[in-house]
Amino acid sequence: RDKLIADDNALGTWLSEHPDTDSQQLRALIRQARKDAKPEKPGEAARHGKAYREIFQLVRQALAKGPGEAEEPEEPEA
Repeated sequence: RDKLIADDNALGTWLSEHPDTDSQQLRALIRQARKDAKPEKPGEAARHGKAYREIFQLVRQALAKGPGEAEEPEEPEA
């Protein structure tokens, strides 16, 4: 998560390893997390907002599925 927020190249690497990731959503979350991390006043600590936590959830779900595994819809049992 921190690499994705800190480095633009990390996003490309992530998307190549996890192609089923919603790239538009991830880009928006990264943009918002970067905006939230900037301290509003000099001397204040960086703040981690909702987008930072949502990136964690997205990364955790993708890693649980494994690289390159597409999310398969569940078929109803007969």
